Amino acid sequence: MDAIRQYILSVISIAILCGLAQALFSKSSTGTLVKLITGLMITITVIGPLLRETDFSLGLYLDEISADGQWAVVEGEEAAMQAMSERIKEKTETYILDKAAQMGAAITVDVKLEESMPPAPAEITVKGSVSPYVKKQLSGCLQNDLGIPEDKQIWIS
Repeated sequence: MDAIRQYILSVISIAILCGLAQALFSKSSTGTLVKLITGLMITITVIGPLLRETDFSLGLYLDEISADGQWAVVEGEEAAMQAMSERIKEKTETYILDKAAQMGAAITVDVKLEESMPPAPAEITVKGSVSPYVKKQLSGCLQNDLGIPEDKQIWIS
């Protein structure tokens, strides 16, 4: 009961002091600044004891928010990496199919990417019937344009 009485007295006291300060400085150029400061003082006086009496821990709360934020960053990076990998794979396959179409070959392509940043084509599987000349031309194109060596090119007829 004594704690409640002391709390009420401190709130009333700070309110009176802040009211006097505002009355003294209301006509000066610093009147708005005084109102801001006194408002903060009243807020701190009212809320301060309540925060001390509860189990509210700002440090734990901020740690929780930080952990959630780190999780969101990791999830976002993984999603961006996945999207980038899919886009690179799609563009690489389209490029190879276009080159093959220019040479008159009807093929299907499967590209496997390295797990690097940014992902790069590591291995290519080409399915379809192509002449030895087209195979040689397309294989050279894969080596020169995409940097995929012959031993990483799998040709299935």
